[in-house]
Amino acid sequence: MDDKVFVKKIKEPNCKITIFIAEYYHYRINSTLTLTLIVEENTDGISVEIISSGGKEGLYGFSYGAEKNAVKRIVNLLKENGFTEQ
Repeated sequence: MDDKVFVKKIKEPNCKITIFIAEYYHYRINSTLTLTLIVEENTDGISVEIISSGGKEGLYGFSYGAEKNAVKRIVNLLKENGFTEQ
């Protein structure tokens, strides 16, 4: 299965919003996992929202921590680059 990435940029006079949606097949859980990042840059600074979806398998929807791990990797990357978590 091919990984897919969508990027949409919205520019306003005092605000710039970039939306990243990445979908990839996660072999460990035999399912597709989607990460959405919404990056908003304005006069107050830059904020990032991270949303994880999919990543579940089977009748009871076990994720084996795949969604949480994917978000954690992004959060750690942002922290390494100067962002703080709120």
